[in-house]
Amino acid sequence: MFKKTTLLLLLFTLSTSLLAQIKVDDFEDAKEHFDYFFSEGSTLDEDGNAYIDMGTFSDGRFSVLMTDVDLQMEERGEEPGCADICPPSVFITFNCRESKCLKDPLISDTLFEASSLVFFDTSRGKKAYEYLRALQDFLRKTIN
Repeated sequence: MFKKTTLLLLLFTLSTSLLAQIKVDDFEDAKEHFDYFFSEGSTLDEDGNAYIDMGTFSDGRFSVLMTDVDLQMEERGEEPGCADICPPSVFITFNCRESKCLKDPLISDTLFEASSLVFFDTSRGKKAYEYLRALQDFLRKTIN
């Protein structure tokens, strides 16, 4: 009985820690999470200007003021379209709230209305989305 109770308690603790929401309380938190989810070339400043580089514009390479966009997440299962079958993925779409606000730094003077990040690790993609929403909440509270 003791072993069952201990095992159930351990499983409960692990499951709640996996479901714990990401919180951004200060810029150090914001930067730590940003560096975890995005590659070395990606940057975030204290004003909310982000440069996200997932490798290509189609995978996600753009600069944006995080408070200028609405975010949407879409989880997709396996589907045709890649070299064979695309694996399950999470798309995080950045939609400009007003005018075109996304820029690919490699294409000068061209702005876009929307762009997406693609995560083939779906749990990481979901957590990245959760983080980006928490980042936006933090920036809107501290900047405005």
